[in-house]
Amino acid sequence: MFLTFALNSMQTNNYQNAKFDIIIFDEDDTKGFECYSDAAHNLKWDTDCTFSDKTQVFLDQDKFEQSLIGLDNLSKMTKHVIIDNTPLPKGGSFSEFDINAMLSVRTDYSMQYNIKHLTIYCGLLCLLLLFVIAAQIYLYCKLRKDTNSKK
Repeated sequence: MFLTFALNSMQTNNYQNAKFDIIIFDEDDTKGFECYSDAAHNLKWDTDCTFSDKTQVFLDQDKFEQSLIGLDNLSKMTKHVIIDNTPLPKGGSFSEFDINAMLSVRTDYSMQYNIKHLTIYCGLLCLLLLFVIAAQIYLYCKLRKDTNSKK
């Protein structure tokens, strides 16, 4: 199963800054997430938060697409995904405009068999059964005619 993030910012003109940052916090990086949450909530833009190596940071994006593989245990996952247009983290983008984001969830299934081949095999099996039934009817009628003619 895949979870796909597809974010696109629509720029209405060339002078509008509609870029954003993406931060995907690992479930073990509670200190980094709490530092970032506190700084963003209290508007402390000079805070320098350090994140763990497992936390993924994508700075200055105007579109973003990421697939997270292995979401079979989605109820057990506790990752935090932050779409940010504040001055945090340092070196990232800062936009005063609103961000419109779209999250799409796509599930890919792979089957062990091919539907086309399965349909062909079922069709051949049906034809074989029809042939066997027709042969049985023919033999029944022939044997009945032969036994009736000998009487």
